[in-house]
Amino acid sequence: MCPAPRFTVEQQQQMILDAAAQVIESSSLMDFKMTAIAKQAGLSVGSLYKCVQTKEDMIIALACEKDEHFYQLFKRIFDTSLTMPQKLIAFILLDPNKSQKYSFDLDLDILSKSEAVIRRCSPMWKARILELENKMSELCRQKNVDCFNSGEFLGKDLNAIYELSVGHWAMSIGFKQIKNHIDVVSQHLPRAECVAATNVENNSIVAMTHFINAHPWKDPLTPEAIEQTKLELEALGYR
Repeated sequence: MCPAPRFTVEQQQQMILDAAAQVIESSSLMDFKMTAIAKQAGLSVGSLYKCVQTKEDMIIALACEKDEHFYQLFKRIFDTSLTMPQKLIAFILLDPNKSQKYSFDLDLDILSKSEAVIRRCSPMWKARILELENKMSELCRQKNVDCFNSGEFLGKDLNAIYELSVGHWAMSIGFKQIKNHIDVVSQHLPRAECVAATNVENNSIVAMTHFINAHPWKDPLTPEAIEQTKLELEALGYR
């Protein structure tokens, strides 16, 4: 009679993901070794390959963890009593150290959404990450519909709030990438005057406020509303 396995499939998967994060933190997202992950997890390489068959699978598996983390974060913010303009500005007021899943979230997001990685990952992991993508999209779509139906957004139709949502999404990602770009470049080159003058955090808040308030709202953003949003994020542990 075969002995019972030491860990369930779910436990092994979590052990592998936790180990992968630790290995990548000490190496990089580009050159991590699967054998190092198995060793860190305290599992055989065979056990690891039952969960993830390729490095692309590992990248997608970690991205699934990250996406689920941010889905829950979005839900918590959307479930607050803040107005929709406050909820929209909240996403660029987050402290990365308190809201991110991994220190390499941004690189992971870019890499995991690339065609090359998605094409080469296994069908199971591809289906899982696309399912999470649909879940996040549906959450945001429903919140847009609710906002319009409640009368909080005063635009003429749903298309107007969908347009706002796409712009907000693009700006939110763009600000993160710009800050990351400045942080990386500054590690290798002396800060140029123009870079040093780029206060990404403050300027992103001003730019996003202008963008949000360019649309018709029952309660537009005010400096007081932004400060209230910061306090709410602190209470949630995200700032």
